Amino acid sequence: MKKTLLILFVALYQFGFCDKYVWNSKAPLPADPRHRSCALSIGNKGYMGMGRVHTYSSSGGSVVWINYNDWWEYDPATNAWSQKADAPFGFNTGATFSIGGKGYVGTGDGAITPPGSGTYYGPGFGESNYFIMYDPILNTWTRKADVPISQCESIGFSINGKGYIGAGRSYSGASSIPLCEYNPVTDTWTILPYTNAIRSSRMPCAFVCNNKGYILESCYDTYSTYTTITKFWEFDPASSTVAVKATFIGTTPVGCTAFSVKGIGYIGLGGARDFYTYDPFTNIWDTLNKSFPGVHRGYAPSFVVGDNAYFGTGSNGTNLADLWCYEWKISVGINEYDKESLIKIFPNPTSDFININLSKAKDVSKLQFKLFTLDGKEVLKSNLIDESTNLDVTHLSNGIYIYTITDENLKLISSEKIIIN
Repeated sequence: MKKTLLILFVALYQFGFCDKYVWNSKAPLPADPRHRSCALSIGNKGYMGMGRVHTYSSSGGSVVWINYNDWWEYDPATNAWSQKADAPFGFNTGATFSIGGKGYVGTGDGAITPPGSGTYYGPGFGESNYFIMYDPILNTWTRKADVPISQCESIGFSINGKGYIGAGRSYSGASSIPLCEYNPVTDTWTILPYTNAIRSSRMPCAFVCNNKGYILESCYDTYSTYTTITKFWEFDPASSTVAVKATFIGTTPVGCTAFSVKGIGYIGLGGARDFYTYDPFTNIWDTLNKSFPGVHRGYAPSFVVGDNAYFGTGSNGTNLADLWCYEWKISVGINEYDKESLIKIFPNPTSDFININLSKAKDVSKLQFKLFTLDGKEVLKSNLIDESTNLDVTHLSNGIYIYTITDENLKLISSEKIIIN
């Protein structure tokens, strides 16, 4: 019975959460279509560029890879791009992260400068330990300390002021490449041996939730060996541990797109159009019930600004330049009452009180708030008789809860997760 209730409330939570998002097409990158681009966000702006295309030599039909070094800023407020300073080298599949108002790009599968020059690959075609920093205020690039392990197709993310790169692959055929931790204050790297359990793989992907990194190994473990690897890892720098979590339920975990919004992780595409959601609190994967309306693709990087996730470029045999947004709908849930209504529940996490604001809502007295544990036990109930309600939760144990707000017909108006600590 408890298992059934848990599944019910996980589904209820995901309905109330994911139903508030929609897919929207945005202004495409105003540059050559490409794949294996680099992307990151700094403040309220997104950045994308670099990447590669391939052509064939006129002599023998052999593949010639051409990397780009252009760099573009995207403003979600105006849905417009502006070109920024070119990077000193053109990365593809470079690992990225942002810390303290700066963006960082490193490693990657070779580099070429300038684009189109045809033959100069550097700093090392195939894999690299090169690492550079972008300053959006100065619009400049600066070379920083090299990543201690040369690699390509690796993952990158930041947690609590530190950056992490690793888990990619090497042309040497190394079975694992541990995460390397970057300290921007000292411009130094530290190799984390305890992450060696994460296999080296081709085009893994990662996202961050609640100050932990989540890494999905891809289905290639070396350059020439094709095996199915679907281990999904949780990386906790606070406790210096890695742990295997619930197995990814998708079928094509190579060249996937990954991001997280509002405490939920998303992984998808990789040559397909499906997306899957992961809740780190319940350790449960589910299929996203909102089909991606764009063309299928792989190798499309992402960035997150606020509550919205963006990804673009990529390839499905044809290089792409479009941009898509998994966008939070501003007006949700109680549009039957007033389309301008907003439900605000704060603070979250909380330790003493939950404040519920129903701005401009009509017929507030017909709404009811309930709070449940993850196994479905109701622990708090209140009729919302005013636009602002304050509920005492000091009697409740620390943990993860799910609230619901329903109308007089028991129709779900809103549902999200609340943390009490």
